[in-house]
Formats: sequence, structure tokens, C-alpha cells
Amino acid sequence: MLKWDGFDNAIIGVGERNNTDSMIVYDYDKMVKVLVTRDDMSYEEAEEYIDFNIVGAWIGDTTPIIVTKKNIEEIEEEY
Repeated sequence: MLKWDGFDNAIIGVGERNNTDSMIVYDYDKMVKVLVTRDDMSYEEAEEYIDFNIVGAWIGDTTPIIVTKKNIEEIEEEY
């Protein structure tokens, strides 16, 4: 499985889809926290870095999944 270097503390599990290999699943907020504490970034800088360099990256069918936790009300409101 592919993984994002330096973000092991943000791993929350393994994702699976029909007809694909399993992939590592990361918690977005935990990834932000890693950059804020490890790299001394501001929250906004960390979000921008993750959105551009990680969420927007495609490294194949087993590209890790990034999860942003939301409840059903937040999902219905946003989408």
C-alpha cells in the first residue's frame, strides 16, 4: 500500500473498494496537526499544503484516501 511520508500518526485505517487494492486512510485534521506541530506551520498554511500537495495528488489506483469527518447534517448542508 502507498502512504504519505511523515503522516503515520494521521492514519485511521484501511479503505476498500470493489475491484481495487486496499488503501491507507488518513484523517485530514490529524494531518494538519502533524504539520502544525512538526513543521511549525500555521493552521492555514498546513491546510493549504495538504490541499495542494496531498489531496490534489494522484499516485495511482492505491492513492491513499483523506477523510474529513462530518456528520450527516454537515454533509447535507455542504453537498
